[in-house]
Amino acid sequence: MNNNKQYLFIILFAVLLLLFSLCLNFSASTIKKLEDKNYKVQYEMLLKNSANSITVSDIETTPEVFNETPVLKNISPLYIMIMVAFFCLIIAYCAIYIEPFLQGFMAGFAGLIAYPVFCFYLSSAYGIYVKVVLPLYFMGLMFLVAILLRWGIYSNKKQVAYKILGKITTEKQINAFLKNKKAFEPKIQTATILFYNVKNIKKLCEKYEETAVISSLNYVYSVVIHAIQRNNGVVDKFSGNNITAYWTDYNSAYLAVKTALDIQEKLGIIADRQPHIDIKGGIHTGELLFGLVGTESVVNYTPIGDGINFAQRLESACTFYDVPVLMSKSTYEIVKDKVEAVKIGNISVKSKNLQIEIFEPKGLLEDD
Repeated sequence: MNNNKQYLFIILFAVLLLLFSLCLNFSASTIKKLEDKNYKVQYEMLLKNSANSITVSDIETTPEVFNETPVLKNISPLYIMIMVAFFCLIIAYCAIYIEPFLQGFMAGFAGLIAYPVFCFYLSSAYGIYVKVVLPLYFMGLMFLVAILLRWGIYSNKKQVAYKILGKITTEKQINAFLKNKKAFEPKIQTATILFYNVKNIKKLCEKYEETAVISSLNYVYSVVIHAIQRNNGVVDKFSGNNITAYWTDYNSAYLAVKTALDIQEKLGIIADRQPHIDIKGGIHTGELLFGLVGTESVVNYTPIGDGINFAQRLESACTFYDVPVLMSKSTYEIVKDKVEAVKIGNISVKSKNLQIEIFEPKGLLEDD
């Protein structure tokens, strides 16, 4: 459940509790009137239960039973305190720890309802009178405090998660991790890899001053990274002269190709900027193994598999075909109805003895 819904539930319950507090007006006389009504209800339930429990044989054998008037017995205040503490613990546990939030909220609210039901059961079945109004009021306060505490714990966990994971994964994955601690366990899933590499980094370092090279690299990388993040991609690896990004959404292939076209358009505008950065890209869609890789001090949630190597091979082929970016057939088959592309040639996969068709994306097709 998202934060907006959490806020809505908290505000709604706080308003209801406030209205209840206003009704009570913190007045002993008001509480006494409500408890008198509660006593009357419990007593009527006892009378009804007692009348239903008397049989004809009881009247014939012991006629005095029919004339007896049932009496509610008061329970010790100590027992009431123990009952209230028990219900408060259950309510607090449900409201704080049960996942997801809505189930925890409903379980805690069910605990509130269970207390008066239990009290009425004691009165009707055993003739024991238990106060309801004031204990229920304090349980409601406990419920509200538990919900607010849960929200505070969740917010703190989210801040910590963003601080630790914000630079290696997306907000969607962080939220998934907060809801399910197994979200980052190793798993195989279909993803699209976008690999970029600066081809002329050695020549730039030989020809220009270091500060000029770094300045141009930073500008180009800012264009690439902003385009990736704007299209919901994850920047996986970032080194001196290459960038690896991935998408795992249902339309991952389209988003990756769109990102490459956005980058190509933006860099085309600044083609005359010096030093000129020659950057090429490769896009491939396939099954990859995702998991946390590293040690306790250095860790990264990253994809692993042949698909990454193939994206790098596509990037390397860009120089031979003199194109800015290439995509594999697997990516093309997914986006061919949305992207204009031209077949460039084939790339051999030696390990599988295959020839894979490769395509150059030219632009996005307009919707009809």
